Amino acid sequence: MSAERHFEEVWFQHELPKASIGAMSQRRVGVLTISDGRAEFRSGDYVETIAKIDELVIGRRGSDFVNRWIEIHYDAQGVATIAYLKDGRWRGWRPLLTRSNMDIAEALRALR
Repeated sequence: MSAERHFEEVWFQHELPKASIGAMSQRRVGVLTISDGRAEFRSGDYVETIAKIDELVIGRRGSDFVNRWIEIHYDAQGVATIAYLKDGRWRGWRPLLTRSNMDIAEALRALR
């Protein structure tokens, strides 16, 4: 059994990240839990189970040229899915200053 990891205030979205005033309306903010060979993102009543990860890339995505996102391609109940996530603490600035997205990415890579 693997150790359970929790990441608070994770930004999660299926749409390609955008640099716009309304960008926050596209994302959910919640908790990412990684354990026992799977990950689960929870935001209120919304739950996304992340099973088999096929690809994981970190970098700038979409028109959001400031933030580095973790792009994951995975199986969501038999459907090939792409999601973008990042550490949203400090209003999204924490990964730029502390490289905290790397902790999330490494925990997700362990699922591969």
